[in-house]
Amino acid sequence: MDNKEELYKKELHALLEKHDRLNAQEEQFNVFTTLRQAYDERYLHSRFITSILYYPKDEQDSKGKHDLKGNHGLGTYPLEVFLRAIGSQFECTGETVIKPNPDDNWREEENIDILIDKLKNKKKEKCAIIIENKIYAQDSGERQLNRYYEIVRNNFKYEPSNIEVYYLTLDRHKPSDNSLGETLIVEGEDHNRIKTVRCIEYKTEIVNWLTEIKKSANGFLLNAIEQYLALVTKLTCDVDYNKELTEFVCENWENTREIVLNKDNKYPEKEKEYKILRNDIYHVYWHIITDFLNDLCSKLNEMLIANGYEKAYSERQIHEWVTEIVHTSKQDIPLHFLFNDKNGVCWSLQADNHGGKGFFIGVEKKYRNKRLDFTDSCIPYGKKNNEDDNWRYRKYFCDEIKINLWNCREKTKDKTKDKTKETETIETILKNKDSIIRQYVSIVKSELGKFGTKK
Repeated sequence: MDNKEELYKKELHALLEKHDRLNAQEEQFNVFTTLRQAYDERYLHSRFITSILYYPKDEQDSKGKHDLKGNHGLGTYPLEVFLRAIGSQFECTGETVIKPNPDDNWREEENIDILIDKLKNKKKEKCAIIIENKIYAQDSGERQLNRYYEIVRNNFKYEPSNIEVYYLTLDRHKPSDNSLGETLIVEGEDHNRIKTVRCIEYKTEIVNWLTEIKKSANGFLLNAIEQYLALVTKLTCDVDYNKELTEFVCENWENTREIVLNKDNKYPEKEKEYKILRNDIYHVYWHIITDFLNDLCSKLNEMLIANGYEKAYSERQIHEWVTEIVHTSKQDIPLHFLFNDKNGVCWSLQADNHGGKGFFIGVEKKYRNKRLDFTDSCIPYGKKNNEDDNWRYRKYFCDEIKINLWNCREKTKDKTKDKTKETETIETILKNKDSIIRQYVSIVKSELGKFGTKK
């Protein structure tokens, strides 16, 4: 092994040791992961968070006075600290309602993960907080966050200023455009919408909150908080490790490529560093493809806005698409961005697995609705479509650009991963990402120009 390879192995070993040290801090026995999957949002994480926030208001002592301390004995203190931790402008009251809660059989309010109602603002008006909790799951259903916001606004008759919306994740990633709908926008972005969504994360807001609560806890409550914090540390540690490993691989791609393929058996299977790298390489691929698609979407939007089109939006979060591409065996996972032209026609920039053709741009038949004001006169038909064809116009980029994201899950004849093809795809992205993105954006601009749809 030459000096360069030895240095590579040494740096890889240091990175893996760091991860092992952090993992070693986790309890060997954890009651939460014994009873539930570590990533169970609804029955583990949301329930534990609300059980600490919740305090029953209908229990009375021997003198008939209401007991506001709750089962944990801390009263409203956990809620007060929580509101400060997430940066809320609201305050708790004796009437504050936490859902789901044990006294209501853990039922959610209209499928909202965590709802804190009957808070108050500085004017003593009633307010509410909506928290959407995401570990690894995707946004469920169209306009999910927007729908929850409208439910609270309409059912409770609250003004927009009296509702706060939070998106809780492991890594502070943003909700999808589709989930935000036409009313919401992520905090910090330019907008003319009436409500912002604040992104928060477990390793900051939740850890800070529970660390503060732990100072006042004892007995079973203290033990439960410590075990839960250990679980959060494990989850967030894995996220950070995957990001660091991705950076290392990108900086040392040539060595990584040889280790992953290992055609000449140069890198022993028993070597811990090489074995872990091969096992974890799909997390690296996930990050590389996600970054590629995020950059593509960003450059696409720069071009669209500069040429008078609406900003493109994705129906699902990019990282959700990529998870399916890299980690599942599904054969058809349409990945696409949508935007409207001056005639209300909804254009779609997509990638699919039909023959490995990659990206294309087109107009689907299904986008004929009142909101988009779809008209047949906008797009020349050319050859008549087949009855089962869902497209009125479609143009593939396969002649200009050849890259197949689905290589990352193609199988060989013995049904194992085809590492050569998937590695070639990742290598193409790493070495040519900027030029590929420029080509994609240029082709989209040219296609739109053919039909005179510029605003």
